[in-house]
Amino acid sequence: MANKAYPPFNIQKTTEATVILLKMHGGVMSKLKLIKLLYLADRKALEKWEQPITFDTYYSMKEGQVLSGVLDLINNKEVYPLWSKYIERYRKNYVKLLSAPMKMRKLSRAENKLLEEIYNEFGQWDRFNLGRYTKKLPEYNKTSKRVLTQMEELLEHIFGKEGAKRVENRLEEKAYLDIALNQ
Repeated sequence: MANKAYPPFNIQKTTEATVILLKMHGGVMSKLKLIKLLYLADRKALEKWEQPITFDTYYSMKEGQVLSGVLDLINNKEVYPLWSKYIERYRKNYVKLLSAPMKMRKLSRAENKLLEEIYNEFGQWDRFNLGRYTKKLPEYNKTSKRVLTQMEELLEHIFGKEGAKRVENRLEEKAYLDIALNQ
């Protein structure tokens, strides 16, 4: 099912989720760990609510599953003033929360709670164990480069073939509704 429309990457929710995870971790975290925690949160949100938090694009890479947009933000390949206001790259492999407090406007209470659950379960793991864990997920494609994880493939692993089609249709409807409402 190529050419499915999905809602676009949500920079506001992604930034809010990152701020929450960084706060819980004392303000500094390795970029690899952050990306893995956000991936696991998106995956769990798909399981629970049939839609992710970030609507980022997922890839398999040598160190496991990643969120492409977040990786680009951390590596300064993409620049969003909102992200830069609250988060910065720190040293070579870390991200740091800046001191400005952020008003949470887009994340729901349920999404906040899910991020806390993910952090409570995986937040004390080191980045390498998190990488190994995401490599064991069924959607991971063993690679030494960057391989796209199709949303359809991820949904099939979570919901089975029939359930994946239903969720794909819901996500496509949401994408068109967001366009119609200019969101």
